Amino acid sequence: MKLTRILPFIIPIVLTACADNTVSESISVSDSLPITETAAPESAESDSSDASTTDSTETNSDTDYIGICGEVFEPEMFKEDPDAVLNMYLYYRTDYGYTALFDGRTYNSYNDPEKFDLENWECTERCEAASGGYFIINKGDKIGSLTCTDAFAEYYVNDVSPLNDAFGLMSSSVCFEGEIEVTGYIDRYDGDEGYVEEGELHFYPDGESWQEMPIEYNSGYLLYSLKDERLIYAPFRISLGVVSDYSALDLEREIPQGSTAHMKLVLKDLQLNYVNTNFGSYTISTATIVSAEKID
Repeated sequence: MKLTRILPFIIPIVLTACADNTVSESISVSDSLPITETAAPESAESDSSDASTTDSTETNSDTDYIGICGEVFEPEMFKEDPDAVLNMYLYYRTDYGYTALFDGRTYNSYNDPEKFDLENWECTERCEAASGGYFIINKGDKIGSLTCTDAFAEYYVNDVSPLNDAFGLMSSSVCFEGEIEVTGYIDRYDGDEGYVEEGELHFYPDGESWQEMPIEYNSGYLLYSLKDERLIYAPFRISLGVVSDYSALDLEREIPQGSTAHMKLVLKDLQLNYVNTNFGSYTISTATIVSAEKID
């Protein structure tokens, strides 16, 4: 996925951890940075083509831009995009993305009815999705059975429109190869929701099966209403395509149209995306089902 300009409308784990290290011209991130205790991964040397290690770099707060994990971007690094319809923003694309490790907390009204006010459709407990902090992840880094195959982030500088911040993160995308076994709830949509395809499958992982696995940058807890009118409180959901993509798995029978099913899945091709637009930010996770088994 290539995001360009925004129009002004308003477990072994190997990661590079966020810290207050600075980076100039060729973005550099320390090879051995302090790790938050929550995630506690091992540090590893980045293989980024435009990365070099630096012990310290003087920063100028009046001219430099600070990234999500403390990177320092110099103004001259931001360029116009020749493919954009209107070059109203400058942007810089990194060769790494951002992720956090999920701590496993999701709640649903099947198993945790005491955590929900069903009359008012509310979850009575509030959670932070990335309590361990966000990390830089590079191509080749591993999280459990997953290996990062591609990652990037895009930052913008806006010196034109007064409706937007002068600097910010425009997107983060991280792709993985490898398989993971997880459990959770799948909704199969009727196709009458407007923006959802007929037969589209949305998966909500339960807490333990996704624990210590990656989540998108800026994942935030939302209360989702499932097709069987139960509630789930989770920081993300995963789009698995449409039921017709899986004719060999007999999902037509396991998940009747417009219903919810509790499933054990093996997934591959996980992709985590964060997108920031003038109308707000959102996250998109996608994956492909390898095998599926109905739990109850």
